[in-house]
Amino acid sequence: MVQVGVDGQDSYGSSVNHKLDHMVGNREHGQLVQVDRQNFEAGQAMGLSKIPFTADISWRLALEGRIFIAADADQNDRVTGQTSFAQTTPTFLLHNPAASNVLVIPFYYQLAQTGTVAGGDIAVETELVYPSAYASGGTSERVRHARIGYIGSVTNKALLYSGATATAGYGIAAGHATLAADVSGAEGIINVYEWQSPTGVFLDPNCSLNVFTSAGTTGPTWGWHFVWAEVPFEMLT
Repeated sequence: MVQVGVDGQDSYGSSVNHKLDHMVGNREHGQLVQVDRQNFEAGQAMGLSKIPFTADISWRLALEGRIFIAADADQNDRVTGQTSFAQTTPTFLLHNPAASNVLVIPFYYQLAQTGTVAGGDIAVETELVYPSAYASGGTSERVRHARIGYIGSVTNKALLYSGATATAGYGIAAGHATLAADVSGAEGIINVYEWQSPTGVFLDPNCSLNVFTSAGTTGPTWGWHFVWAEVPFEMLT
């Protein structure tokens, strides 16, 4: 458990036997953070950046509206992969524009087979590319804050595309998988693929994360979501 405060007194300077008044988090499933009364109230009044969190950085970023989710908003927003691998036709492409002024931290994505069964085993490839492979077209998918209900001024700079045209050329491989084609929910069937970012992977401006999925004859159909953070460069100095 992380504690924020001064031993023996609260942030009003009062002597206390307990340090802190508010708990944020989950004792069993995540980092439990305690924040004293003044810092908690100041954070509510002036913005959560005023709270001196020392917990997992993802907590801080999410509270400040800097973690984003792109996802199929309903069952009609499925994305179909290709019938063969080609560098110019990624199924998904996370694009950090050259003028974004943010560092993109890809956290993970999930693909779940659904709809029409793919025509054979499914290949899933993840690549990190500089300069960004985004060329044109595709669907700019819906992006929302991970902090549901966030009403601050932070907006996403990175864009998640499905079906975009990419420039030819290879980046650095960051994941490979082969899945059997199956959309059933039977016990023991593995029809979901989850990619988690290796430690220390960042996308500077004008970089992209490309995801290729393909199966012979009939491309795979996916329910999907992507999660990433965006950190302005001024926060890194």
